[in-house]
Amino acid sequence: MKQMPLVKNMMSPFPYSIDIEAPLEAAAKLMQEHNIHHIPVRSEDQIVGIITERDLTLALNLSTDLPENEKISVEAAYTPEPYIVDVNTPIDFVLDEMTKRKIGSAIVMKSHKLAGIFTITDAFVKFRELLISVYGEYPEEPEAA
Repeated sequence: MKQMPLVKNMMSPFPYSIDIEAPLEAAAKLMQEHNIHHIPVRSEDQIVGIITERDLTLALNLSTDLPENEKISVEAAYTPEPYIVDVNTPIDFVLDEMTKRKIGSAIVMKSHKLAGIFTITDAFVKFRELLISVYGEYPEEPEAA
């Protein structure tokens, strides 16, 4: 009987993170440079939250009325108390919890250190790989509707 894969086998390892006091622009630059949509937020080497592309966009849109010298930090836009799992958590449990919480990511830790991040994009990639392993690749790109 096959065993359920663990989140460590499906996560993006060694994710970027950002300090809670960093300016929002630094988070935006990090997301843009690395084509990512979720960044774990740390304070004194502890993971304290997550900032998503959506959080960032909302905060940056609201900050357009502020004077140029007033910079908003990540702290003003991040989501505290993110969903955190151990590297050895079965993936079905992680997916179930993400669905229940209606969230797009889980921060993955190993021995209280940031090890990775698992996002819905990672889930889609693995699901596609599973489908291909069972059914094979589609021979040609389907026509657009």
